[in-house]
Amino acid sequence: MFIAASLCRVEARAHGGEDHGESQPRITATATEVKHLARAGDLEILVKHAPISADQATAARIFLSRYATNEPIGKAHITLRLAGPAGTEVAAKESRTAGQYELELPPLSPGTYRLSVRVEAASENVEVDLGTFEVALANSAVRDDFSTSRLFAWFMLFGIAAASALFFVWRIAGRRPKKEAKEATVV
Repeated sequence: MFIAASLCRVEARAHGGEDHGESQPRITATATEVKHLARAGDLEILVKHAPISADQATAARIFLSRYATNEPIGKAHITLRLAGPAGTEVAAKESRTAGQYELELPPLSPGTYRLSVRVEAASENVEVDLGTFEVALANSAVRDDFSTSRLFAWFMLFGIAAASALFFVWRIAGRRPKKEAKEATVV
């Protein structure tokens, strides 16, 4: 039966060749960096920045390229829009590297923000939604660092106390006079 099935020619048909437009934005985050990635037509837009804390300015970089070839696109006008409690728009400046743009996000108040980017290139004019992110209070991060440091200090103190106690027990046990063994005589 396997041989017969493998000899049969099966043809699968599917519709293809069309562009489904923009891709859904992808957001990835680590402890040191947040990345927002999306595609709009032939453009791919990547925004990178450090995690944002309330009331602190944050540097960001935008990478603009052609989706199909990954060719960097220079000389574009890019505006980053933050919609939320303290919504704002920031224009990006082109850096020395082709397809790379730099900007500084202003200090933001705590809350949820929607990030979008407007790109005006030679033949393209698009606005891309890059999803939402949360801005937390800066004090909560300081409080977490403080409690972690305090917990570490308590563990260190307990460890030193336990090591000292074991050392003194060992020293005292080593100073005890040893009992002499009695000789037994056999008669």
